[in-house]
Amino acid sequence: MPDNKQVALKFHKEIFQDHVFDNLDDYLHDKFVSHSIFDPITDKPFFINFFKGFFSENPEFKSEVKRVIVDGDYVVLHNHNAFNSQHNGFVAVDIFRFRDGKIEEHWDIVQEIPETSKVSNVF
Repeated sequence: MPDNKQVALKFHKEIFQDHVFDNLDDYLHDKFVSHSIFDPITDKPFFINFFKGFFSENPEFKSEVKRVIVDGDYVVLHNHNAFNSQHNGFVAVDIFRFRDGKIEEHWDIVQEIPETSKVSNVF
């Protein structure tokens, strides 16, 4: 059985750093669903179409994993995302539930990083 943490990190790197979709079957369960309040995604074809369009509109988008938390079948990634190098970006927390070594469910929490903040360590 694959290590869920490593699967989540490889998935994140290929999709959100490299913008490569060739190995989705290695990462996403056949019953994959994302419960994002922004854009719920109901299956792999929808995921591919959504993010190919997103990266086409935002070709410089990058995401850097700052922390990983593992709890049983759950892997949580704490990320710094930005549309380009001039964008402050936003903090994202991605929660993945694994089944049979693949991501079956996803939730996210997103917060924009303001120009000025009373908090100095968002990561």
